[in-house]
Amino acid sequence: MENEVWALWSSMRTGIAISSIFVIVAIWVGARFTSVMVDKNVSTLPRIIQTVFGLTLMVWVTNIVILNRAVVIGAAKAMETAGESAQLSDGAQNYVDTWASADPSLMANPIGALFLLSALLIIILPLWVKAD
Repeated sequence: MENEVWALWSSMRTGIAISSIFVIVAIWVGARFTSVMVDKNVSTLPRIIQTVFGLTLMVWVTNIVILNRAVVIGAAKAMETAGESAQLSDGAQNYVDTWASADPSLMANPIGALFLLSALLIIILPLWVKAD
């Protein structure tokens, strides 16, 4: 059973990698839109639209980050269940000990939370705070 969980975990890592690339690209797109708007010195309405876009983008990205973390935790719980019927390897037991009782919330990963907060500020603040 342990080998099947590891195979599933490996497949899930592909999805996590793809969604992580999406997160980086999405943040870049949001920041790029802001950069263009600041360079063109747009009026208030486009700034409001970009602010709403930036906020919703970052909520979406945050959801993806939390889901990715939940996938890792879910795999650990599946491994834990597999360990009830057979002895787990040392690596599998270490994985279970590390992740099975972890919290999928963003507060359990303060570095990731700070990254997302700083990305939000990079997208929103230049629209409303003048560099002068």
